[in-house]
Amino acid sequence: MIIVRIFGGLGNQMFQYAFAKSISFQKKDSNIKLDLSWFDTNSLDTKRDFSLDIFNLDYGIANHDEIKKLKNNNALFYRLLRKISKNRMGYNKSHITELNFDLKKCLKIKNLYIDGYWQNERYFSLIKEKL
Repeated sequence: MIIVRIFGGLGNQMFQYAFAKSISFQKKDSNIKLDLSWFDTNSLDTKRDFSLDIFNLDYGIANHDEIKKLKNNNALFYRLLRKISKNRMGYNKSHITELNFDLKKCLKIKNLYIDGYWQNERYFSLIKEKL
């Protein structure tokens, strides 16, 4: 399963979905779920609405338990590992951000929580015809 955090305006949402779709294609895992919690909790940014529903896209909506499980997977272990190794970027087994993105590692992990803007064509160039 791949859960992608969706936030921001339509452009940001399109990049986030495109990246998740690219990862799902490469992993041969079509189960993409969206974390839409930002739209309920955002109070510091301009009010935005979830807008990807205007397209005919294949996705589910992640529930709170699914999000929590993947977002916090091994968090304590990796915090301790970072302290021991003094590696500030660390690598959380399932919570992937742009700072710790490694495609080879990402493709080996069964369940992912993806968080970031992903505003670069290289993240989804393999599937641009499908998008």
